[in-house]
Amino acid sequence: MSTGRRVLTSLALVLASGAALADSVVFLDGFESYSSGSILNWTPPVSSPWTLSNGTIDLIHTGNYALSASAGLDLLNGQSFFLDMDGSTHQAGLLDLHNILTPGQQYQLDFIVSGNQRGNIGYTTSDTVDVALLQGSTAISLVNTTLAHNAPWQIQNATFTYQSGDIIRFRDLGSTDNVGYLLDNVRISAVPEPISMVMLGFLGAGMLGVRKLKGKKQ
Repeated sequence: MSTGRRVLTSLALVLASGAALADSVVFLDGFESYSSGSILNWTPPVSSPWTLSNGTIDLIHTGNYALSASAGLDLLNGQSFFLDMDGSTHQAGLLDLHNILTPGQQYQLDFIVSGNQRGNIGYTTSDTVDVALLQGSTAISLVNTTLAHNAPWQIQNATFTYQSGDIIRFRDLGSTDNVGYLLDNVRISAVPEPISMVMLGFLGAGMLGVRKLKGKKQ
């Protein structure tokens, strides 16, 4: 194989490895495996990375309670179950995700949400999606947005750098009527590091070698 071909092959491998890193999903949960039917005031199993405190949430199967799962937003295969972030005790719970990531690594968080899909008389007409990274006593806001009750399913995302002991917290702010925003398909992907200066130097030297070879042939 000629030097030029070797350099181009190396460049292709570097670019391919970068693409692979960009797709490195380290966590995904569509809440499909916890039950065969809806559960009001659902408690995550101890075997899961989720914990719940200070209130309740509901695990809902699409079609129950006149609620529907997402359509066309396929962050995760299987869209039968989702969470109502204000359970059935008039106290929206705090849903925490922890102990699944590598300290010092940057990540992208993606998830989908919709309005409460009700908004009838007696229910709130909007809900606030609040997602924060808890670092000890400090809360770093990742997503804070208010959804009308009829807001369609939509993707929300944020990037963050994880440190040991950090917690990702999902909650519905201000909702106490047993009707919260709906949450589904939580996904976390590692963000690849930029190509190092060493790699850039290697590629630059390789391309210079190709030019020199071309010059000799001429």
